[in-house]
Amino acid sequence: FDWNCMGEATSDYPYVYMTVFIGSPVEVSAGSYVTTPSSLTNLGDFLGDSTWNTAVITLDGSLVANSVQRIYFRWYNDYSSGSGHGAIVDNIAISEVSCARPASIAMTTISTTTATLTITSASEDNGTWEVSLNDSTFIVTNPVVELENLTPATEYQVMVRTICNSGDTSVWTVPISFITECTLINTVPHLFDFESDLIGGGEYDPLPVCWNRINSPESSYSEYPYVTSYSGINSSNALYFDSYYANASGIPPAIDADALNLQGLQISFYAKHPNGNSNVTLEVGVMTDPTNASTFVPVQSVTLQDDYPSDPLVVTFANYTGNGTYIAFRNAVNGYAYSSIYVDNITLEVIPTCQAPTGVTISSVTENSATVAWTE
Repeated sequence: FDWNCMGEATSDYPYVYMTVFIGSPVEVSAGSYVTTPSSLTNLGDFLGDSTWNTAVITLDGSLVANSVQRIYFRWYNDYSSGSGHGAIVDNIAISEVSCARPASIAMTTISTTTATLTITSASEDNGTWEVSLNDSTFIVTNPVVELENLTPATEYQVMVRTICNSGDTSVWTVPISFITECTLINTVPHLFDFESDLIGGGEYDPLPVCWNRINSPESSYSEYPYVTSYSGINSSNALYFDSYYANASGIPPAIDADALNLQGLQISFYAKHPNGNSNVTLEVGVMTDPTNASTFVPVQSVTLQDDYPSDPLVVTFANYTGNGTYIAFRNAVNGYAYSSIYVDNITLEVIPTCQAPTGVTISSVTENSATVAWTE
C-alpha cells in the first residue's frame, strides 16, 4: 500500500504513528482514543512523513492459514498540538507470494570472531538461501550457518532470503543485528575518548562498545552513565553521570590478567562537576563482576571542580590487593543530591618510574620574570 501521515512530531514524536494490524474480525470504533483489541497482531508502525511511501508487508502463513482475517489501519496523534494532516492510505493490494521468505532467523553462540545463524524455512521445499552480512552476500544450503572470521566488538546486520526451486527469490527477512564478543584489554596505553564505536547501551543512552554500566539497587535511573555530546574536552563527547540517589558506575572492558598486571597500571582522565555539590564525589575502583554493584572496591575518591583541570587526574592501582579485572568509575552520592559529572579522555597506562609534575601554575609575571610552581 501507499501511505503518508503527519501529526505532532515536534515534542512527543513517538506518539505519532500509523499502525497496521491483522486479526480476526472484531468490532472497533473511532474516537478520541481507540483501544486496539489485544487479539490483533501488529504488522508495523509507520512514523510521520509528509511524502508518499510504498510499504510491502509479507505475512507469516501461520497468521492467515485456514481463517478469516481483517486488516486494520490505525492512526494515533495526541491532542496537545498538531502538524499537518493525518494518515492517508491508498492502493492497497493483497497478492499471493510465490516464494516465501524464511519464517525466522536467529543468532546464537556469538564469540569474538564467530557466530551461528539459524534459518527456519517457511516450506520444506526450500533448501537454498542467500545471506546478507553487512556489505557481503553468499549462498548457503544448510539452515545452520557458521559465520567465521568476524571482527571482535563489531556490530553486524543479517538478512536472509529464500531461493526457491522455481528460481524465484523471496523478499528479505527483517534484518537482525548482533555484536561480536569483546576482547580483553591486553596492551597499554589504551585510550577511551568516547568519539566512536558508540554501539553499546541504547539509541538515546549510548555507551562505547564493550562498556557496562550498573546502578545501585535503589536507583530508578538505570540509563546512567551514557555518552553525551558537546560536554567533553574541546566540546567533544564525554561520559555523563546524572542521578539523584543512585551510585552509577561506568565500566570499561576487562583487563587481561595474563598480559597486564593491574597493580602496575594507572588511569589518567579529565573530569568536571559543574553543579559543585559537596555530597557528590567521583570514585575510581575495581570490580570482579560488572553486573554486581556490590563487587565495587573503591581505590580513590577524586575531588572535582566546575570545569576540566588543565592537567589530567591520575589514579594508580599500585595498592589494590584484590583480584578484580574491571576498572570502574562511580558517581558516589551521599544522601540526596543532584549530581552532574562528565568524564573524558580516559587513558590506561603503565605507572611511569618518574611521575610527571602536576598543578603547574604561573604567577608574579613581570616584563622579564615569572614564578612557576608545581606539585611533585
